[in-house]
Amino acid sequence: MSANDAFDDVNDMLLSGGVPWAKFDKIGATVTGVVQSAKSRQSRDIITGESKTWDNGDPMMEVVITIKTDLRDPEVEDDDGTRQLVINKSAMKTAIAQALRKAKAKLEVGGTLTVKYTEDAEPKQRGMNGAKQFEASYTPPALLDADDLAASFGGSVVDDEPPF
Repeated sequence: MSANDAFDDVNDMLLSGGVPWAKFDKIGATVTGVVQSAKSRQSRDIITGESKTWDNGDPMMEVVITIKTDLRDPEVEDDDGTRQLVINKSAMKTAIAQALRKAKAKLEVGGTLTVKYTEDAEPKQRGMNGAKQFEASYTPPALLDADDLAASFGGSVVDDEPPF
C-alpha cells in the first residue's frame, strides 16, 4: 500500500460532490436550517480515512445532521442549500443538547436548528488554538393546525351544519 492509497477514501469523500458541510470559519458564523435527517456514524481520521476508536477500542462516534438552509455557494454546482452539521466536538454537542432541552423537544425532521460559533475557549496548551464554542436554538416542527388534523381523520373543524 503506497502513502497515497491512504488518501483514497478521504479524497473520494471530498470530491464526491456530496452535501457540503456547514462552515464555521469565523466567530459569529451562524447556520440555520430545517432538519432533513440525522444519523450517527463512526468518526474517521481526516488524514488517513481510518475509523477512529478510543483507547479501549470502542468506536468514536459523531452525529451528522442534514439541514436545508438559505445558503448558496457559487462554487458548488446546483447548490440547493443543503448542509451537513457534523457534531463531533463536545462544545457543539452541548449547545445543541441545551437547545433541545430548552425547547422541551427532541430533534425531528422539520424542526429548525440554528448553530452559532460564538468564541474560542482558552487554549489548553501554548501554541494551540482554543476550541470553538457554540450556542444553538431549536424550534420543533409546527404542530398540525386544527383543519389539517381534522382532515387527516376525514372531517373538518368548521362544519356548515349545526350538530343538532
